[in-house]
Amino acid sequence: MTSPPSAWQNPGVYRARARPCPGCGQPMEVLPVDDPSGEGDPVEIDRCAACGGTFFDFFDGEPIALAAGTVRDAPPSASRLPLRAPTCPDCGIPMERRAYLGEGPELARCEGCLGLFVGAGELASLAQTQLAPPGEPPPDGWVAKLVAWAAAVTSQRGGPG
Repeated sequence: MTSPPSAWQNPGVYRARARPCPGCGQPMEVLPVDDPSGEGDPVEIDRCAACGGTFFDFFDGEPIALAAGTVRDAPPSASRLPLRAPTCPDCGIPMERRAYLGEGPELARCEGCLGLFVGAGELASLAQTQLAPPGEPPPDGWVAKLVAWAAAVTSQRGGPG
């Protein structure tokens, strides 16, 4: 079974059609969001009206800031359908569930394009996640967790390590 081409492999397919929600499979709607830094153009994220899930592309911006800027716009009437095993709407591959940055809420990330799916119940939790301020060293074990994760992904793909 071949996967559909991702936006990275074929930029012409990006937003050529409504993306299916990674959580429930229903079409997602494009939601323009102001750049959280206030310095750039608005970004477009994808939100599912059926289950309330949100998909962030890797290049959209920092997920905590995006979640904080969109949590107030989450659809209150979303049915919160039971989520299936998330599949990337661009790459068509299963998304891996992991704690965000090793310590935040559990989110689904695509190992192919690095897209991030946030379920309706996880959006507020992500928006409230606090990381160490810039300039301070990361919490103990953070670097080790990142290195271990990178090594695991690399070995799964048959790369060095």
